[in-house]
Amino acid sequence: MLAQQPPPHRFGGTATLDGKVVGAGVAVTAWIDGKEGARTTTNATGGYVVDVAQPEGASYAGKTINFLVAGAS
Repeated sequence: MLAQQPPPHRFGGTATLDGKVVGAGVAVTAWIDGKEGARTTTNATGGYVVDVAQPEGASYAGKTINFLVAGAS
């Protein structure tokens, strides 16, 4: 039997720290159950898009994804 991995969940927005939009190249990470699930960096206007793939054979259903900007929540 063949099965395909489900597509990743895509999240995006504008990253801020202390109420201010960050610049280009700032790390945005997604954390699930204390483990980093995805990473990207911001563009010149603080925008980001990150794809969070589900691990093979597991599910993130019902889990909370926490996003960190430059390591801060």
